[in-house]
Amino acid sequence: PEPDFIWFGITERMVESTSLFYYYFKAPPMRKTPIHRVQDCRPTAWWTPEDREEVRRREPADYAVWRAANAILDVRMEKMKMELRNLLQGGETKKSLYYVDWDQLEDIGVTFDSVGDGGDGVGDDDVQDKDDDEEDIEEKDEEEEDIEDPAIIISR
Repeated sequence: PEPDFIWFGITERMVESTSLFYYYFKAPPMRKTPIHRVQDCRPTAWWTPEDREEVRRREPADYAVWRAANAILDVRMEKMKMELRNLLQGGETKKSLYYVDWDQLEDIGVTFDSVGDGGDGVGDDDVQDKDDDEEDIEEKDEEEEDIEDPAIIISR
């Protein structure tokens, strides 16, 4: 058996990537990510729309892989949220789910508001994502642009 394992994360979505890592491997979240393991490299912070379009034009296969990875991450995040909602409704507590990085989830706008507040449990409306509406609009715009190139059509 190999001593290592393969794990992929998306640089510009590292908080979501590491949250999923902790959740799926039931690993207690680290207090701080070691800087020698993860570089702060956010190309989207300085890339212009023209830069991104150039990558799409020159590297359609790479762009398709990136889109697919983002779609997979989206699905896994939704699955994790549904599973957490069910666990909390079933009587688990945030403390018993030690492998969930509640702080990181909150940082990206995922909350389970009625937990521990005397409410009637966690309902469908209690899991909230900050800026969901803005992201949906941006994704729709991106999808409309992508229709021109069938090599990069990947449903998010």
